[in-house]
Amino acid sequence: MLADHLQPNLFQEEPEMIPSRNGYGDGLKEVGEQNRNIVALSADLTESTRTHLFAEAFPERFIQVGIAEQNMASVASGMAAMGKIPFIASYAMFSPGRSWEQVRTTIAYNDSNVKIIGAHAGVSVGPDGATHQAIEDIALMRVIPNMVVIAPCDVHEARKATLAAAAYTGPVYIRVGRENTPIVTTVGSPFTIGKAEIFMKRNEAHTKKVGIITTGTLAFNALMAARQLNDDGIGEKPARKYEPQSLKVSDAFTDKDKVKFNNLNKFAYNYVPTSYSNSANGSFSIPNVGAYVWCFCVGGNPNQLIYFATTHGLDEWKSIHKNFNSEGLDYPGAYENKSSGADPNYNHNTETYRNKFVINQKGGTIEIISTDNREALKLTHYSGSFKEFNNEVNIEFATSNNQKLVQGDEFFTVKGTKNDYVGRDFDQIINGDYYKKIGNLTREYQKEWRDVQIEWRNLMESIADAKQLFEIKRANSITDVNDFIKKTSAAQVRSGTFGPCPLCTSPTTRDKIWDNTYAFTSVDPDFDYKLDVNVFNHSTEVTSTNSDTDSILIYPSTSSNFLGTGGCPVCGGTGESPSSYNGTWDAEDKDTLIIENFRLKVKDLIELEKQVGL
Repeated sequence: MLADHLQPNLFQEEPEMIPSRNGYGDGLKEVGEQNRNIVALSADLTESTRTHLFAEAFPERFIQVGIAEQNMASVASGMAAMGKIPFIASYAMFSPGRSWEQVRTTIAYNDSNVKIIGAHAGVSVGPDGATHQAIEDIALMRVIPNMVVIAPCDVHEARKATLAAAAYTGPVYIRVGRENTPIVTTVGSPFTIGKAEIFMKRNEAHTKKVGIITTGTLAFNALMAARQLNDDGIGEKPARKYEPQSLKVSDAFTDKDKVKFNNLNKFAYNYVPTSYSNSANGSFSIPNVGAYVWCFCVGGNPNQLIYFATTHGLDEWKSIHKNFNSEGLDYPGAYENKSSGADPNYNHNTETYRNKFVINQKGGTIEIISTDNREALKLTHYSGSFKEFNNEVNIEFATSNNQKLVQGDEFFTVKGTKNDYVGRDFDQIINGDYYKKIGNLTREYQKEWRDVQIEWRNLMESIADAKQLFEIKRANSITDVNDFIKKTSAAQVRSGTFGPCPLCTSPTTRDKIWDNTYAFTSVDPDFDYKLDVNVFNHSTEVTSTNSDTDSILIYPSTSSNFLGTGGCPVCGGTGESPSSYNGTWDAEDKDTLIIENFRLKVKDLIELEKQVGL
C-alpha cells in the first residue's frame, strides 16, 4: 500500500518529472531570505547547480571563486569559522571529487558548518561522459567524521534537505541530479535528517516478506518494483515477472539489424504467461459471465459444493429462460460473443474475456477462451513456462531449461520456413550416418536440377583446371575421358627443353666384377683399367691378377652407337633425357589464370549455386 503522503498519481503512465537540483535552488533562496548568515559559493557552475537563484536575489552574499573547487572548500571553512553558513556547489565529480582532501581536513575534521552540494551526481549525466559521472561520492563522504550525507529522492525532498541542512549545525553533503526525475513526494511529505520514511507497506495477504531500501532518485524505480511485488505476490508467483508489458520477453527474430536472418516473426513478443493468482491456496475456477451453473453438493452438504459451469450464447439462454427478453437482467447481452464488425463497442476485452473458463491453482493455470475471433487453450506453470494453442500460432515458453527424450524414432516436418537461432554453442552427436539434402529434388525438378548441376560443374571445372596446373610447363596433359578425376589439367602444355641423357651424354660410374681369367665378372679396387677399352672385349690385356672390386668410368662413343651395341637404351639415341628433371622449362602464370577464371565466372557461379542449393 502506497503511503498517503506520496503523489497520488505516482504510477500513472507519464508521472510529472522535475530535476532534483531545482529543489536545491529553490530551497537555498528560501533559507537566504530567512537567515542573513547564509552565503553561497560557486566554482564557475552557478546556473548548472541552480545557485544563480540565490546569486540574483542576494548578490552581496554570493562569491564566484572560479574553477577552483579546492580553494572554495577552504574559503568556506574560513567563513564558517567567522559565523557564516556557506553553501558550496559544483558538480559532484569536482566537489567533493577534486576537493576531497580539503573537505576532509579543513571542513570535516574541524566540524565546520559548511554545506556541500554535489550536482550532476550518478550516471544520469550520461551525455557528459564518464569523466563527469560521480558514482563514488557517497562512498567518499560517508566515511569522513562528522559528515551528514543526504540523497533526496525528488525535487521536493531536495528543497526540504536544503532547509534542514541550513538548520543543522555541522558539515552536510547533499547529492542532487541533473536529469528530470519523477516527483515521488509532496510538499507535505515528512523529512527528517537521519530518519527513514516508509513509502509503501507490504500487502498482508502475501506470506512472503520482502524489504526494499533505497535512497536518491532511484526511489521511484524501487517503488515500481515494490508495487509489482506487492500486487503480484512475486515471492509466491514468479510467473508474474513475465506478464507486465514492460517486462515482456521476445525471441531472436525481431530485428534483422541485430541478428542477420531472412524472416521476421510477427509473434515474437507473444511469450506472455497467464498465472492469475498463483498464491492461491487451493483450486478455483472462473466461469464466464452469463454462464448457466449447475451446483452439486457432497452428501447434500451445501458447504461442500461441487459445480459444473458452461457458457451459453443468446439462443441457448432463451431456451433456458422462457420469459427471456434481450434487455433482461438474466442475460447480460453485452457478453454475447461478437466480432469486431458486429460490435460497435468492440475492444480487446470483447475478444479475450467474453467467453472464457479458467481453472487455477497455485501450481498453474488452465485457460480456455472461446470467442468468435479467438479460440485458445493455454497451460501456464507456476514458474511462467507455458504452452498455448490459438487460431494463429502454437507458442511454447520455457523460463529455464527445456528438454525432450524420444526413445523411438522422430519425424519432424516443417512445410514453411524454418528459423533457428542459438545464442551460444550448438553441439550435435550423431552415432550413425548423417544425410543432408539441400534444394528441391522432387521428380518434377530433378532434370532441371541436373542441368543446372552440370552447368555449375562445367564452370567450376575451368577454375579447378587452372588450379591443377604445374608451376612450370614441364609436362603435357594426361587425360582419360573415362576418368572421373583428371590426372592433370587439360590446359597443361609442355614448353621448354629437356636435359641431356644421363647415360649416353656423360661419363657414368659403374661397378664391374672381373677375375683372373679376364671374364666380365668383377672389377677390383686395385685394378688399373684403361679408360678407352671396350668392356665387352674379354681378350683385353690386363696387368693385374687381383680379384678385388673397383669402379670404372665408361665413355660411350655416341648416343646412336652406345658401347658398340646400337642406340642408347635410355634415350633411344635422341641424346635427351626422357625425364623432365634437369630440363629448362617455361614458367606457368597459374595465379593469373585462376584470378581471371574467378573474375569472369563468379557471378554465374553464385546464381547457379542458389539454384543448386549450395
